[in-house]
Amino acid sequence: MSTDWLYLMVKASVCMGSFYLVYSLFLKKDTHFAMNRFYLLLTALLSLLIPLVSLNIDLAGIPQNYSYILDTISVGSRWVEHSLPDDPRVFEFLLACYSAGVAVALTGLLIRIIRLSMILRTEGHAVRDGMKIVFLPEGSGSPFSFFSYVFITREHYRSREAQEMMIHEQVHIRQRHSVDLLFIEMLAVVLWFNPFIWLYRKSIKQIHEYIADDGVIRQSVNKQNYQCILLQIGTGLIAHSMTHNFNHSLLKRRFIMMNRSKSLPHTRWKIMATIPVMAFLFLVFSDVSGGYIGQALSWGQPGWATTGLMSAQASSMDQEANLPAVYAPQGQDDSVFTKVDVAPAFKGGFEALASFISQNIKYPEEARKQGIQGTVFVSFLVSEKGKVTNGKVLRGIGSGCDEEALRVVMAMPDWNPGKNGEKPVKVNITLPIKFTLSDKDQKTDTGEDVKKDTLKDNDPE
Repeated sequence: MSTDWLYLMVKASVCMGSFYLVYSLFLKKDTHFAMNRFYLLLTALLSLLIPLVSLNIDLAGIPQNYSYILDTISVGSRWVEHSLPDDPRVFEFLLACYSAGVAVALTGLLIRIIRLSMILRTEGHAVRDGMKIVFLPEGSGSPFSFFSYVFITREHYRSREAQEMMIHEQVHIRQRHSVDLLFIEMLAVVLWFNPFIWLYRKSIKQIHEYIADDGVIRQSVNKQNYQCILLQIGTGLIAHSMTHNFNHSLLKRRFIMMNRSKSLPHTRWKIMATIPVMAFLFLVFSDVSGGYIGQALSWGQPGWATTGLMSAQASSMDQEANLPAVYAPQGQDDSVFTKVDVAPAFKGGFEALASFISQNIKYPEEARKQGIQGTVFVSFLVSEKGKVTNGKVLRGIGSGCDEEALRVVMAMPDWNPGKNGEKPVKVNITLPIKFTLSDKDQKTDTGEDVKKDTLKDNDPE
């Protein structure tokens, strides 16, 4: 496992926080309960998927059909991308902390499941009205449900309020709310360190209770009488956080939602606020280079073994042309391959490559003064002997940045060549180098340096 796994967890947490902010601002107070339930479940899943998705888009219009694309390296600012040290000790410590949290969260989940299993085994159940009724010992607290089981004391079951209680739990069962909770609980095991997952869990349970309350009232149950029932049995104990308890810690909130006027149909359009947030997160956090799925799940490999390298040949092209696993593009030297069994690698890995570029490149003075920033795409060939040749700029930003990027790329030491089987072959590589000015540089560019240059130009000497 590489440090990219930890990056993925952090990105998933940021995505989840962004989606929950949209929910809190636009949707939380609406009575579109089904829509809100769908939103919370979908965005919780998307938060994990977005960092894993491989967009395989055409970066800045650069043709990628016949090249390997490396991850972007930033230079010239106060930090360099991919600069997190791949120190095994640091990573092992972080992994140990994360694993300990997962173990604790998973243990808690298993304990709750085991407790429910023991109740079922001890008490048994009876099927009534399509529900499996499990009678709890007297004094066990308020009723609750889990999947098709309703856990209730005989006292509550024989009471005058039993009908409302059973309708409430029946709504939970019919809408399969326990599936939602189990899904969120599993996410909480993986993202235990993320505070938003616990807010998601709380909100999901709230939505479930709103839906169940609404279901009871819709069946011609008097709202005031039902609220009195909630107050009467609301002092019971909540024994299982993974179940749907008739009691709820936010009983006041449930009353507010029951008494609130129904949201107008057109207010559903507020969910459209999710679209720009989702698009932004896809662009910022998705794996544009297409490598995170392989990297994040490479538990037994060093972090630099696969980082930043991917084949840019689209799979659809492979299917249409029925191309073999290894081939040469038309119009190029037949000995230059676009797919190989073993990809070329900078000696020391991608971190070493990023370090070499950042240490040897110089931000052009002209570009610095003009505040020029951007990404230069440099293409080069790694020969059978690992030599770097045929360098050229595919797309640049000018002001000396193109020439500087090409100079440093051509000054790179030999690589480990790509191999087709056991035979070394030529492989074409594209390296994006991003020139980024620090805040201090930009302030200087637009302030004192410009003023000095202007005075110098106007000085008659």
